Amino acid sequence: MSDERGVFDRGFTWVAAGLGLWMCYIALTEGHPWWPMGPLFLVASFGLWKNQPWGHLMMLAVSSFLGIHAIGILILVEFTWGRLGFLLLVIFGVREFWIDYLLSKQSTEDESPMTSLVLLQRTHRELDCESIAAVLGEAWGEDFTTGESEDDDEAEVHSVRGEPPVFFVAHGSEFYLVHNHGRKYFDDEAAVCEALKELRLIKAVTDHEAWISVDMMHSMSLRDPESFYPEMAIAVAEFADENTLAIYRPDTGHINIWDAELKRKLLDGDPVQAITEPTNVPVVPIKDDDPRMLAATAEARSRWPEFIAAFGKREPGQTFSVKAPVSREGNTEFIWIEVTAIEGENIRGDLGNDPVDLGRLKMGDEVVVPVADLNDWVYAKGDDLIGLFTVKVINEAMGEGQ
Repeated sequence: MSDERGVFDRGFTWVAAGLGLWMCYIALTEGHPWWPMGPLFLVASFGLWKNQPWGHLMMLAVSSFLGIHAIGILILVEFTWGRLGFLLLVIFGVREFWIDYLLSKQSTEDESPMTSLVLLQRTHRELDCESIAAVLGEAWGEDFTTGESEDDDEAEVHSVRGEPPVFFVAHGSEFYLVHNHGRKYFDDEAAVCEALKELRLIKAVTDHEAWISVDMMHSMSLRDPESFYPEMAIAVAEFADENTLAIYRPDTGHINIWDAELKRKLLDGDPVQAITEPTNVPVVPIKDDDPRMLAATAEARSRWPEFIAAFGKREPGQTFSVKAPVSREGNTEFIWIEVTAIEGENIRGDLGNDPVDLGRLKMGDEVVVPVADLNDWVYAKGDDLIGLFTVKVINEAMGEGQ
């Protein structure tokens, strides 16, 4: 909770305690029939001081009762501007206590991951209420106000409030939190990397130094939490930039490398599937002497003449790819290359996917590799893929946790 929000809450704490003491006093001196309200306000003020959800909920209930009573007095007894002002103050308090209840509930719940999408960022990005309102306005097609807005009616519908690193977002009947932290996301990064197994994902986790998340906090509707992911995906896609390394879904543990194709899938397709299915070819460490990999590589090399013959008869639009080791800056990766020419003992082609750590090399860059280093190959023949000898071994390795 932001410092601004904390000062506001402490002010309400003292107000609640003061009202409680005053009502206890008039109950003792005048026998006022509302004497139970005094102890209720005192107990609620203690809950507010401790930032407990029950304290905010109790203040919400008491304030609502006062509001209903004030409406009854205005209608049935006598209208006065003072009573109207009191009613407006109570309505404002009810709204604020509802927001406080949601925030305090979120801060004390650790039982299960929230409905959330997280962007792992290479560097921290400065965000404030105005910039978040602009991003969400672009993503969701609404005009968002900030805490400094003078348009209270609009602010109740679409608003952004708070201070770094946590912002409270009201979007119609839904309430979200936007986190923007300049630190690592995972508490036990080593354990996460060990569970991932895939080198590209491991690099994204180890390289990130900041994170941005959009969390579903509460909805007034009865929608399934799963149904909020499409609109949350649109929001995180708008927050993503050139420093975004990966997207993470905490409740399932799925993580995927961020790229233009993943962004397109998030915006145009099923965001849950987009996060679950890898957008890049898996890079899995397997021992050099693994007998299954040695056998797969041997088969690819023995059937290489078959690839050459098919390549010589290739049709327009037909793709042919090989997998071979590529080295840069002391690192070597087995990577897929879309073949453009076979020149004697060398293969020329363009990188078919982004390397994990090969310096400035990126997808689409041209490389030349020796035929002798060939590891695998593939081409399409009608609806069938011919080759992919090592892919089966990699899939088995991922399933076994190698």
